[in-house]
Amino acid sequence: MVSISGSKKLKRQMAPLFWGITRKDKRFVVTVKPGGHKKSLSIPTAVFVRDTLKLADTLREVKSVIYGGKIHS
Repeated sequence: MVSISGSKKLKRQMAPLFWGITRKDKRFVVTVKPGGHKKSLSIPTAVFVRDTLKLADTLREVKSVIYGGKIHS
């Protein structure tokens, strides 16, 4: 089957500069989901928690924190 929506991954080289992530660390980073703000002006929650706030080291830890209810929107 073909995926209707876009990919959930984005190459780090193509990520916006204001995300503040390293370019050469790993190949992929999660992308934003559509919402009330433009895609070019928003930052994914996982990237914000992991790379900006440094509350977690991996995406798995970020998901645990978010789904555990320790971060409220």
